[in-house]
Amino acid sequence: MKLQISAMTAQGPKAENQDDLVIWMTQVLARKESCQAKIELNDQQKLYAALADGVSSSRAARLSAQTALDALIHQPESEEIQTLLSSFMDHANEAVCQIENDGACTLNCAVLTENAICFANIGDSPIYLIRDHKISQLAQIQTAATIKRNLGIEEITLRDEHMLINFIGNPHLSGSEQMYLSQHEIRSGDIFILCSDGVSDALGEDGILKTCLEKDANAQHLIAKASLNAQDNISAIMICII
Repeated sequence: MKLQISAMTAQGPKAENQDDLVIWMTQVLARKESCQAKIELNDQQKLYAALADGVSSSRAARLSAQTALDALIHQPESEEIQTLLSSFMDHANEAVCQIENDGACTLNCAVLTENAICFANIGDSPIYLIRDHKISQLAQIQTAATIKRNLGIEEITLRDEHMLINFIGNPHLSGSEQMYLSQHEIRSGDIFILCSDGVSDALGEDGILKTCLEKDANAQHLIAKASLNAQDNISAIMICII
């Protein structure tokens, strides 16, 4: 299977970049830097990708995102992908809980094999699938606003939209207890996007779809479009199935 992968993170209008991202196989391919690469994945290989967004109200937002991703890279391989993602989330949560300044971040992880892609997420950073010119949300957005919508409560505030129900660095629940897991078959032409909420807030789903369907679109192109209306750090990983 052939892939086109790209990634980029940018500070946007904030004082520092509290996002972090990593893509790796047997070695790290990108870590918090812009990248573009074509990869051919065989049945013995896995591609891993993760994106963390430090919670701004935390005194250690940037360190939390970095610490969460550091905890993932050196985890041992596992044939069972759901077990592997549970281990990722548990170790990331444990590591961030050790930060003295009340660390907290969101975390999205992806494991891609020759036949399928599996995601785990904690927090409010989106994961999208673009297929047949339509966009679908694959992550579970774990905020107070989501709970209110599910309960049919109409009064939803801006604070509700940003109030996380689950997060990495939670001392009361493990990562695997908080995570939402999904698995999907892959098709030629699929585009999978992991991004921070700075991107989705700036562009909306329609804007992300339109941008990603443009010729030669990649993560750099998506970040450039998001930067025109960004209010936050903006980061994205794009995985295109060729």
